[in-house]
Amino acid sequence: METIMKIRHLVLFAALATAAAGMQAQQTEFRAPDSGFHSALTRAEVRADQRDAFVSGVTPQKMHDGQDMHYAAGKQTRRDVRAEAIQSAQLHRRDGTRGMYFGD
Repeated sequence: METIMKIRHLVLFAALATAAAGMQAQQTEFRAPDSGFHSALTRAEVRADQRDAFVSGVTPQKMHDGQDMHYAAGKQTRRDVRAEAIQSAQLHRRDGTRGMYFGD
């Protein structure tokens, strides 16, 4: 009889621990940091103020973030790239083993 009571207590403890873990894992609803903000200015007024600041030199027009766009010159024509894409799609449909997760 004592063994049955120990098993019942163990099952009860496991159920309570599972329920507590489930409550801890529950995600709360996301709320944006600026969700309660209400501007006193219209969008046009903000843009006008920004334009005035750029003209007067108070703020830079574009800040340099160190990541300038550099595009490499392609050696293939648009027609070649399209033909290669079509050929790849046909090969994938044919045997089904050319997928990203199959191992090419």
